[in-house]
Amino acid sequence: MESNYVRIKQLDGYQTRLFQYETQKPVLASILILHGMAEHHERYLPFIQQLNQEGFDVYIYNHRGHGTDKKLTELGYFAPKGGSDLVVNDAHTICRYIKDCGRSEKLAVFGHSMGSLILRCLIQQYDAMDCAIVCATTMPSFFRANTGLLITRLACLFRGPKKQSKALDKMMFGSKKFTSLCSRTSCDWLTRNNTIVGKYIYDPYCGFICTTSFYRDLLLLAKRAGNKKNILKTRRNLPVHFLAGDKDPVGGYAKEVLRLHSIFRQLGFSDTGITVYPDARHELLNELNADEIMADAITFFHQKLDTFSAVPADAAAATAEETV
Repeated sequence: MESNYVRIKQLDGYQTRLFQYETQKPVLASILILHGMAEHHERYLPFIQQLNQEGFDVYIYNHRGHGTDKKLTELGYFAPKGGSDLVVNDAHTICRYIKDCGRSEKLAVFGHSMGSLILRCLIQQYDAMDCAIVCATTMPSFFRANTGLLITRLACLFRGPKKQSKALDKMMFGSKKFTSLCSRTSCDWLTRNNTIVGKYIYDPYCGFICTTSFYRDLLLLAKRAGNKKNILKTRRNLPVHFLAGDKDPVGGYAKEVLRLHSIFRQLGFSDTGITVYPDARHELLNELNADEIMADAITFFHQKLDTFSAVPADAAAATAEETV
């Protein structure tokens, strides 16, 4: 599977390398993928391949402080200040580029974990996309978010914004809801797929300890994404679907995601749904039932982008059978 890339100049001069994987079939729509924390775009190649086979052009890039083209010393850092705004603005710029230069007028966005927070903030300020999938997101309480922000801001002040912090990493990912799932390695909470966990552990561009300012920015993204006044800035008829695992500690074992979906319904969003997968952990696209989850996501894209009519009848029927 081949890709090409272009360099997109962001508002502050930072250059984002945007990878495009073109389908060999008639183009139905463009899909942008926003990856998660402490990983990189290459981990999404199986999903990209499935999307290409369905007729979708796929775009993906590495967020600031992420990617195999970065020095190891650059990982886990957005900016000394304003990093949360920068990564949302980056996604906004990328979306406008795809809409202007892509091979289809239709655009959908898939955001996983940290990428889901960026996506939720993005839809509050950008209404030109056609649908969105929010995967493995989080909805911390007001108290938890603000307590974390106080601690991370103090860490930035006294230790500096570029200082890697094992203490902050443990504060966020070292509670019992994470460790209770870790019988083999400290990363078992990611997925039940032991092979994937092993590859993640031995990939130097995954699982790295991030900087004090990064953890601050991550909490700022979560707080901004979950603010009801901000959610109300989102177009009410935007199709939004939430994917969660009921053993994902990031989403409170799906409780936080269910609460978020309920808020969307209460606020009058007319086309929102949720799928919770039993026993699935955080990285849904790398779970033991990844094929089922990918098929569900693809079906959603076909339905909301109105592309079923452009898919051969036998292919559409096969997709429907896979998701029953």
